[in-house]
Amino acid sequence: MKRRIRLENVAPEQTSALATRLRQIPQIHQVDHQHQWLRISYDARFYEISQVLKQLDQWQIPYQQGFWARRRYQRYQNTDHQARENSAIIPYCCDKVAIRKENL
Repeated sequence: MKRRIRLENVAPEQTSALATRLRQIPQIHQVDHQHQWLRISYDARFYEISQVLKQLDQWQIPYQQGFWARRRYQRYQNTDHQARENSAIIPYCCDKVAIRKENL
């Protein structure tokens, strides 16, 4: 999943240090920072946006928490949850090779 978080009043060197810290987490694939935006790509099966926000709180990095930002984070959480549930579904068809082997 690709997500973006707007940081507030963070110096550029703090942003690059934050990106380095986040890259060390194995479930996070890519971290980019541009101006005050942090762009994160992670595996939704094992990691979610709430964990990223908890890390930012733990490291005392201020991020945008206005009304629309909270709505965006809620939407991110919902899609992370749906992606995790969908990845757990076992397909019930489309394995035509196995079906042919059973019929032999």
